Amino acid sequence: MLDVGESAPGFFAKAYNNGAAGDFGLSDLENKWKVMLFYVADLSKVCPTEILAFSQELDKFTASGAAVIGISTDDVHTHEKFVKESKTPIKFPLIADDDGVVSSMYGVFDKNEKKARRATFIIDNNGLIAYSCASNNKVGRSTKEIYRVLRALQSGGACAVNWEPSN
Repeated sequence: MLDVGESAPGFFAKAYNNGAAGDFGLSDLENKWKVMLFYVADLSKVCPTEILAFSQELDKFTASGAAVIGISTDDVHTHEKFVKESKTPIKFPLIADDDGVVSSMYGVFDKNEKKARRATFIIDNNGLIAYSCASNNKVGRSTKEIYRVLRALQSGGACAVNWEPSN
């Protein structure tokens, strides 16, 4: 798994975004903070809850100058099916890493399962990994904690235990 301080690898892939399939490149978000959410599958028990929660909280991330990106090894048609069946707008791109190339570049591809592991990367506006965390696929992430870490990193200062952003 890539570590803090390393350059985030660029990539181009198919994505489902704003109700349509299209191309997406990480370079589309150059000079922006990025929260990359690698997840197992659209049509699973935990992952949909995460995608929906991050979409509901997206305005906070956007107001902080960060883009959120979801990445799984599902194809773009599965992303489309998930979004349409959820009946809730997903406001950020879902990357179709169906060949596992992007997950492999970030070191989170499970070769046995042929799926991405649950992992989070926060990439700063200079393209460096500022935060990386992989967790058990059975446990969902906390939008509140990821937002707290993003804001702490953006503050540029030392943030003690239980630090919370003022906004």
